[in-house]
Amino acid sequence: MCGICGWVGFDRDLGDDASRRTLAGMTRTMECRGPDAEGTWVDTHAALGHRRLAVIDLPGGSQPMELPDEAGQRAPVIVYSGETYNFRELRRQLAGRGHRFRTDSDTEVVLHAHREWGRDDPRKAVQRLNGMFAYAIWDPGTEELVLVRDRLGVKPLYYHPTPDGVLFGSEPKAILANPLTERRVDLDGLRRALSWVHDPSNAVFAGLREVPPGAVVRVSRRGVQEERYWQLEDTGHTDDVPTTVRNVREILEDTAKRQLIADVPLCTLLSGGLDSSALTALAQKHVDGTVRSFSVDFTGYEDNFTADDVRGTPDAPYVREVAQFVGTDHTDIRLSTEQLMDPEVRAAALHARDIPAGIGDMDTSLYLLFKAVRERSTVALSGESADEVFGGYRDFHDADTVAADTFPWLAGRMMAHDPANPGLFDNGLYRSLDLPGYLDAQYRKALAEVPELTGPAAADPHERRMREICYLYLTRFLPNLLDRKDRMSMAVGLEVRVPFCDHRLVEYVFGTPWAHKTFDGREKSLLRAATADLLPESVVKRVKSPYPSTQDDTYEKELRERAAQLLRRDDSPVAPLIDRDAVRQRIDAPLDGKLVDGHPDPAGAGPGSRHLAPGLLRVPRPALTRPCAEIVARATTSAHERRSRTSGNSRPAARVGRDMGLTISDGPLSPRPPATVNYEITGPAHKLLMQPFPRRIRAEFAGRTILDTRDAVLVHESALVPVLYVPFDDLDDGVLVPTDHSTHCPFKGDAAYHSLTVGDRTAENAVWSYPEPKPEAPWLKGYAALYWDAVDAWYDEDEQVFRHVTDPYHRVDVRQSSRTVQVRLGDTVLAESASPMLLSETGLQNRWYLAPDDVRVPLTLTDTRSVCPYKGEAHYWAATLPDGTEVPDVAWSYPEALPESSRVQGLLSFWGDDVTVLVDGEPA
Repeated sequence: MCGICGWVGFDRDLGDDASRRTLAGMTRTMECRGPDAEGTWVDTHAALGHRRLAVIDLPGGSQPMELPDEAGQRAPVIVYSGETYNFRELRRQLAGRGHRFRTDSDTEVVLHAHREWGRDDPRKAVQRLNGMFAYAIWDPGTEELVLVRDRLGVKPLYYHPTPDGVLFGSEPKAILANPLTERRVDLDGLRRALSWVHDPSNAVFAGLREVPPGAVVRVSRRGVQEERYWQLEDTGHTDDVPTTVRNVREILEDTAKRQLIADVPLCTLLSGGLDSSALTALAQKHVDGTVRSFSVDFTGYEDNFTADDVRGTPDAPYVREVAQFVGTDHTDIRLSTEQLMDPEVRAAALHARDIPAGIGDMDTSLYLLFKAVRERSTVALSGESADEVFGGYRDFHDADTVAADTFPWLAGRMMAHDPANPGLFDNGLYRSLDLPGYLDAQYRKALAEVPELTGPAAADPHERRMREICYLYLTRFLPNLLDRKDRMSMAVGLEVRVPFCDHRLVEYVFGTPWAHKTFDGREKSLLRAATADLLPESVVKRVKSPYPSTQDDTYEKELRERAAQLLRRDDSPVAPLIDRDAVRQRIDAPLDGKLVDGHPDPAGAGPGSRHLAPGLLRVPRPALTRPCAEIVARATTSAHERRSRTSGNSRPAARVGRDMGLTISDGPLSPRPPATVNYEITGPAHKLLMQPFPRRIRAEFAGRTILDTRDAVLVHESALVPVLYVPFDDLDDGVLVPTDHSTHCPFKGDAAYHSLTVGDRTAENAVWSYPEPKPEAPWLKGYAALYWDAVDAWYDEDEQVFRHVTDPYHRVDVRQSSRTVQVRLGDTVLAESASPMLLSETGLQNRWYLAPDDVRVPLTLTDTRSVCPYKGEAHYWAATLPDGTEVPDVAWSYPEALPESSRVQGLLSFWGDDVTVLVDGEPA
């Protein structure tokens, strides 16, 4: 774990003395993140800084790091923070492709991965990484900077565009150390600071942004561009509960093994809850020797504990039981009120967060816990994010909260607040902020991103709403907790890893129906079932209890005295923000465990979380005047309908699909067809489904409107991404030019192609249609599809959703993989390979191709043929199972593949509803 920073300026020479001093100052702000070493690298237009916390390859991982120059071209240079847990597998793959390594560090592997796979598109390299990371790569040859952040945002990375480039850093303080920035917070920044809703486009300080989780930012002379390489998607989960539990356990086992790799002392953080206890047990299972574990407690807390509706039990008894049951070397970190109120400690915690918007004693105690742990370990494993992944918070299971038309943590019992009441804020400031309007706009924006459900769950309004709740927690709530964890741990030079943020686990569980996640009638059913054999029964049955907060009245008394001291100072920075009379009334009120109307622990800490943050806005729990089921149904209607009942300044909601620029409304398409169109054309099955898409679609080409329709349809087809078709007659025939190009689909018929031509600009074969579709798809007649990358298009008046991305408009990418792929039909293994080919193609799902020698059952060539204009003529094969059953057309191959797909020539791919593909033992 490390701290990184840098500066790109295309209109200046960053090699001068003043710029070098500035870079040194930026780098020094990251000293706490990297206490072991410092390094800088300066070129004419780029300057990179790095502070290192040595965890892997202690002598060889110094940074900034360069590769040897190649073919007369200067090599890229990297500054890297975090861990890539699969770097050893990637290293073997890269070595097999001729790469030579000088160190044993994961940083060098990442740099080689970008040279091998990310030259044209850095996302292709990043997608191969499993880990928590934030890094920057500068290419002197192309003069492009690439900023990269991991999928869940475990590691922070901020950037600030400038008139001639960009500034970046692991924390805002690194960027603010550059004189090009202004330490200023405007109203939007204050809204962001006072709401517990993550928004990477607003990092509080004016002009500052976060690199979004799962994204890269590319900076060149052309400007700054954000590009996504990962996002949560619906996986069409079909596994039953026992299979799902088994898969969760397998992923957890693998994740634990990967994240236990370190060349320094490692430990776990143990609270006695299900998450941390399961993680500690898995760690002990996979290490040689005894795992160290640490917990936090307060002086007298267990003896004087008072239960409330959030914390029913203290942690200490469960911690002791788990430590004894698992056999860890355990240490309790017991904190006193004097330590929590120590001015130096509180200042250190505040400095780590950069802004005074933390969660009081729970920030301070976390800082002290990490500081104590760092004396014995350099790396710690944390159970953070299990609640968001598996649905552990009480708000997931409260019908009123689920039904509320806002972020659930703002409607839950612990954060409820009358939005008309400014609390401790100055009334004028509060009105200017319009926090209710801000939060509503953020909520609509978030809902618009939620992926559409598929499969049986799509018809259940409650399943749809719970998928929204899970998405909101993972993308708008969890990043705040991850940031808190990162800031407090790196302030003392401790690396904290979060195995429950492994993207494979998040993807799999996110796609799981809510009924699976609560199959035993409780929270976190899947995690409990997957790890019950590792834990004491008392922990398996224990009810969720959040991170502890002191219950000592002495703490609150001292906090009130400090607040009174602030009131007596006219020059206090907080004075212009607060209502002095409201604060004074609160100070004088009887002790009740709630000093201010500030936010208690956003993870559900509730009463007893006491601090000086004035009046975080919350939304009241809804006054239900209709049955809850009706409100849940209301909450899942389309964004357009919701917007008409709320503020009028929200932008139309859209979810942009990949490759084809497909746009799907965030609510159910209406009206839905009464039944799917399901034709078993080839064995095992091939399916076609048409849905009306009743939104206004507008498209322009070369500045000319070529389409304006409300009669589009959405076509789903096995193995393809959904495709949007529009009435052929609604296209401007003045720009359509028929071509000789044609393709044949065995399921839809012969496709005819048209080019788009306006003036001297032509998009070849950008439109296709089926003049005489096969009987199975009669509704295709009269409709056409576009390569949406070729045009500029909008829906609902003003929301641009299609982008001019590639030219030409179709890509085929074939690459060798070292992953183990197994193809199964029921209990029969059809094929298995440790060196398959992975083919990615515009508009299609990724396909695995295996060699004939990898096939485990007899195959017989059939008469079925199809022609792909990018891969060639496909021949189909029937498989004979051990019991003699013949499965027709279950595989295909390209005996004479076209040049762009020559690497799959003679290889086989399998498909079918009953065919399962496992990649490294996990469903693909």
